[in-house]
Amino acid sequence: TYILSILYVYGDESAHAGTAVAPAWSAEISPLQDYAAVIESPEFPGYTPDPKNVVWNYPAGTLKNDVQIVVSYNPAEVSYTVLHRWQNINDDQYSDYEIVTKSGKTESLVPDNLGKKDNGDPRYDGLEPLPYANDTIAADGTTLVEVRHDRIYYLMSFALNGGYGTYPI
Repeated sequence: TYILSILYVYGDESAHAGTAVAPAWSAEISPLQDYAAVIESPEFPGYTPDPKNVVWNYPAGTLKNDVQIVVSYNPAEVSYTVLHRWQNINDDQYSDYEIVTKSGKTESLVPDNLGKKDNGDPRYDGLEPLPYANDTIAADGTTLVEVRHDRIYYLMSFALNGGYGTYPI
């Protein structure tokens, strides 16, 4: 008899390259009998298997040794959430303004330019995005990035043409 086996591992694009994603599949086959099967690669959130399924097709007498196939799982496009919070006018606290869904590859870092001012949105004129954590995008879509936007303050002075009594505001 011969052994047909499939290993399910993280691919080269993954930070976990070469480690197992799922238990291996195997079957013991008699070379004297026909064997045909299609084995679908297990689903693993945030990763794409290559190949998606393995096709075995061995007519009787053609299998001459053990066969092992490796299915690689590489990061897939997944969603993550960006919460934009604006600084309040009357205090230094922040209030939720907008929630945006973005996408990126599993295990990659969220980009540096998530602040709306960086993207030219005029509703954000007068606001400055603060630095935020460049977290890794989770495979399950649970990544939440909070971007706080501070108000830009201006100091206005008055030239009173010789007058007095008005302080800058």
